[in-house]
Amino acid sequence: EGYLALFKKLRERIPGIAIRSTFISGFPTETEEDFEGMKNFLRRLKPNTFEDIFAAIALFRPGPATNIDTYIKRKEGKRK
Repeated sequence: EGYLALFKKLRERIPGIAIRSTFISGFPTETEEDFEGMKNFLRRLKPNTFEDIFAAIALFRPGPATNIDTYIKRKEGKRK
């Protein structure tokens, strides 16, 4: 609710402001609860809250930190 109130104040104080955001899913530490929270937030948005929204899957680069858990999360990110 804090962000929605902030957006409302910004629109009241700065007519014509363009608010844009990127939402990224599929981080290795993202839980199903995190994902559902983001979806619920997006569902509560009123029309024209954002001028533009971009949705993306977290990117993973090969290297020591890449393992089977990372691969599984990437597949989950694509599903979401």
